[in-house]
Amino acid sequence: MRTINRLRDEGLALVVISSELDEVVAYSTRIVVMRDRELVAELSGENINPGVIVQAIANHREGPPA
Repeated sequence: MRTINRLRDEGLALVVISSELDEVVAYSTRIVVMRDRELVAELSGENINPGVIVQAIANHREGPPA
């Protein structure tokens, strides 16, 4: 995780595929959720939290739109 944080702090874009939401939330500044090759949500700022991510994964439209 240190390497990911260092690269993020250097301004590099990283593609991370993970089911560990707490870790993803801890080091992300922007999250894109895709399902069936389609964008379902693009999250940033305070919208990056496990609840909103789970809603997007589950296809609940209550979260921020893509």
